[in-house]
Amino acid sequence: MQRLGPTATCTVLWRRHGVRVLPGAAVLSAACWSFVDSHIFSPKGVFTMLGFAAAFALLTVAAARPAETAPTR
Repeated sequence: MQRLGPTATCTVLWRRHGVRVLPGAAVLSAACWSFVDSHIFSPKGVFTMLGFAAAFALLTVAAARPAETAPTR
């Protein structure tokens, strides 16, 4: 269940922005995995939180560029 949110987020961004969301998705997945057992314990918890920050920054940069042309229905 811990991966549902990041997976949904990255899937939606993938559909609109393509492969440029992959670096952020990979970092976000790693941070989520680490979050399960270490989000409050130093130093691993600190790196986990920095991982979340880096992942969200990468996803924001990827989503800030104009979207690739998607077929219209």
